[in-house]
This record gives sequence, structure tokens and C-alpha cells, in this order.
Amino acid sequence: SEPPATHPGEGEGANTEAFNTVYKVGEEATCINQNLTVQLLSSTLPEKENEYPNPFDQRDEDEDEVEEEEEALPPSNVAYRYRKVDLPRVPEESKSRNISMIVRTEVDAYVPQPEGQEPVYAKIRALNEIPSTQQQKQPWRSSLESQKGAVLATEVHNNAFKLGRWVASALLAGTNVFKLGYVTRARMNDPFHHSLLSVQTYKTEEFAKQIGMNTSNAFGIVQAIVDLVMQYKAPGADDEEEEEEGASFAGKFLLLKEPSKSMIRLYAVPWEEFEESDGEEEMSESEDEEEEE
Repeated sequence: SEPPATHPGEGEGANTEAFNTVYKVGEEATCINQNLTVQLLSSTLPEKENEYPNPFDQRDEDEDEVEEEEEALPPSNVAYRYRKVDLPRVPEESKSRNISMIVRTEVDAYVPQPEGQEPVYAKIRALNEIPSTQQQKQPWRSSLESQKGAVLATEVHNNAFKLGRWVASALLAGTNVFKLGYVTRARMNDPFHHSLLSVQTYKTEEFAKQIGMNTSNAFGIVQAIVDLVMQYKAPGADDEEEEEEGASFAGKFLLLKEPSKSMIRLYAVPWEEFEESDGEEEMSESEDEEEEE
């Protein structure tokens, strides 16, 4: 349907250039990806139950809290998979340690399979077109159908890191299918209404090769941080743990990203750090159960 002539916040004399700043375009892209994930899900197929509940679902916690003014919203349509991943050595002939990493990954959808076969998971992401010199010369509405390869090549050139990050997260999650949507604004000066032009489906590993991604180097930064951490020992770690068979390191660290700077800080923390708060939460839960009884 045709979008309205104006949108709240976009009246006469409104500065449409403000909608094309880096921050606003980032917000727009996030909203598009969230909506596309919901739009591509089937409304007729049943939801797939996971082995573990969603850690961010707070609806059950708020059922007994009558005093709450607003009910907790349902979590996003994302499934979490906990997987053990072996990091490749970077480079392969280096003397880096063999690292196994436990990660919590996100899956956007699953593809129904015949009974008895392993489930096929999918990752869903969207590329969105914004006003630019390239868009004026070759808008997606007129070129996407006949030149999908050229459009994707341009996006890979301009947004190589973003596409690489999406593929890396898909590989970590063990998703076999990668769905990529192409979304454009209904009008280039209106960032609130969009049109879905096309959705392409790839096998994740083949798509990684298509965008020129070297999966062996995808986790090089993680490997470098792990190698740095393995040189130290956190305060409070027991010396006996290092003598155990197959264990050469024990420690606890905290990795923080400076929100407004291109800087990552790595802190060595005592071995018992953060355990007290977890214990207090468990005690409070047990006390609540006793009161209910």
C-alpha cells in the first residue's frame, strides 16, 4: 500500500538529512532485520520447543508480581543454541593452543524436515538501501531483478565486515541455510516505510565463499585474545588446578568494550568474583519457596 504523505516527525520543513546520519541509519537497519525475521516465519507451522528455555523470557517471573504496572513483553523470536566450537589455528602452522569455546548462538528459524532427520536451522538477515550516489545511478527497484550479482558485489565491497559478521555468527550457530533479504525505502526521504524487494536463500558455507570470506581467519581476534589470556593467571586460582591432567591454566577474566572508544579492556579478576551475587540469588529464591510452602 502507498505510505502516507507524512509521518510523525516528518512534516513540512523537516530535515530529512537527519534521517540519513550513521546513528539513524543503524537504527533503521536494526528495525528492518527484526521485522524481516518475523515476516518470513510461517504462521501455520508450530513453534519448535528448545531443550533449554529462553534466558531472557521474564514473563513467568512477573506472574506473581501483581504490583507491576506493565507486564513483561514476550522475548524476540530467536532460539538460543549452546555449542562447543573448536577454533582453527591462525595460521594453521602456528604454535597457538588448540582452543575449544562454549558459545551461546542465535537461530532465527528452522526448516521443517521429514521425521527422523536432523533439523535444519536458518539465519535471516536483510540489506537495506539508503540514499547515496550509487542508489541514484542504479536503484535496486530497477536493477535487482536483472543484476542481483552486481548488487551483492557492491554490498560486499561497502559492507564486508557486516556480511562477514553475519556469516560468522551463522557458522557458529550451525545454521545450514542463510536467507538474505533486500529492503528499500518506499520513498527515499521516508525511513519509516519499506518494501521487501527480494529474498535469496543460500547454503551458509557456499555464501561464505561467495563473499570471499576466509573462515579460518574469521576468529583470529578471538584466538589472539585467548593466547594473551593464557599467558596469565588470575588472582586466587588454585595451583593444584594447573597440575591436573590436561589442565595447564586456570583463571577468570573480564573483557569490556569501551562504549565510545575503539578500545577493549581485559581485567584479571579474583577466582571467586561474581560468585557471591549468584549465591545470593539462589538463597533468595529458596527463601521465597519456603515462604510459599
